[in-house]
Amino acid sequence: MGMFLFIIILPILLGMLILFGNNILKLSDYIVFCGSYFGDGIGGICILGSIYFILKDNFKAQKENKESIIDIQDENKRLILEIQKENKKCEIIRDKKALCSRVSEHVAIYLTYISNYFYSQYRFNIKNGEGENIDLMDIDKTKASEMYFLLKIELNQIPEAGVLLDELEMIHNDYCYIEEVDNNLEKVNEFQNHADLLMEKTKRFVDDYIKI
Repeated sequence: MGMFLFIIILPILLGMLILFGNNILKLSDYIVFCGSYFGDGIGGICILGSIYFILKDNFKAQKENKESIIDIQDENKRLILEIQKENKKCEIIRDKKALCSRVSEHVAIYLTYISNYFYSQYRFNIKNGEGENIDLMDIDKTKASEMYFLLKIELNQIPEAGVLLDELEMIHNDYCYIEEVDNNLEKVNEFQNHADLLMEKTKRFVDDYIKI
């Protein structure tokens, strides 16, 4: 600010010296000086103005570039989060499909073993009624029990599997047994109906669980 005032005041002081002084400077010299002085001054002001506007434009461009970079970084973060979310979703679906595949396999193996166990009892009752002896040690539930416990371990923590597990429990702890006093055909139909229900509920669980 002080330098600006000095630049304005200097030619005024020189003009006063010419008008009121002892003519050390001639008026023609003063006019030449003023022309040169103000010409250079205007030129300097124009240069300074140009520099100012160039710097201002550069600053604006840098600010816009910075904002653009921030926008790009934010967009990249958003895309990364979306990709991670989609990958997580795919991973969950993949895990669910793997679980459903294991459950379907275990149920199929379980029904094979438990059916063999049930019909072995059925044949035992028939043969005994005909006077033949069958060793009860040949009627084994071990393999079916292995699949039963595997299914319980796999599904106990999944609420959607509750209906399937209930059916499994009824077959394993009730409908798979046949006594000599039972109506054999009625027990066969009862067992087969619940075996079919277990297959149906397994299929329904698999279809619904993957969609959740």
